[in-house]
Amino acid sequence: MVSVVKAGPAGEAGLREGDVIVEVDGVAVARVDDLHRLLTERQIGRAVVVAVVRENRRTVLRVVPAEAGR
Repeated sequence: MVSVVKAGPAGEAGLREGDVIVEVDGVAVARVDDLHRLLTERQIGRAVVVAVVRENRRTVLRVVPAEAGR
């Protein structure tokens, strides 16, 4: 991640600057396009499991996506 809004869904879930998202709900994420494809309107308000690499360790977090700008 490049930046995290602490009051946003990512920040509230515990994502940090420098985390690399590698999986969403069991589906591998290799590029930002993959992330956009996986986080559609269907996921808004529904918890998703996000795996990140943080300091060379895999960490799993639950994130509840929200509409952009909210």
